[in-house]
Amino acid sequence: MIKGSERILYILTEIDGFREYYPLACLTSNTFSEKLDTLDTTTRQTGGWKTSRGVSQSFTVDFEGLIVYNPVNKISYNDLKKIKRRRALMRFKIENLDGSSSEVFRGFITDLSESAVTSEFVSFNGSILGFGEPTTYEDGIPITFDSTVVTFDSTNITFDNTVE
Repeated sequence: MIKGSERILYILTEIDGFREYYPLACLTSNTFSEKLDTLDTTTRQTGGWKTSRGVSQSFTVDFEGLIVYNPVNKISYNDLKKIKRRRALMRFKIENLDGSSSEVFRGFITDLSESAVTSEFVSFNGSILGFGEPTTYEDGIPITFDSTVVTFDSTNITFDNTVE
């Protein structure tokens, strides 16, 4: 099992002349969500019962954190504002601290807000809209997906995608 504090959201950027993935400062949570859009169908064979076809996929990443100023070698809330306001397509990854699993992807920061509640630390939250397909890695090895075969550790798992 992995604790949430051990799964970190990073952004590929340059700090002090070093281009690499830097973590978000004071991140308290991040959520990676995938969605399949479907198209409703029906045929005579289904007797008018609704069926569906998968047509497109998307993903989003929601994140929350506490605002700190001038963090060292980390992405601050002000950095996130600059990225969003430039409408920049950025490279991200969510990775376990031990490097055992990661999602690497591109996306846009589409939502960003801060909350200042009396007697609490100022916090922020935001959303990243994924651009294209994310790549999943297990122990540094990419897992490939297509409509019929999932490759994992040199083992193929085949799915029957035929519609009758």
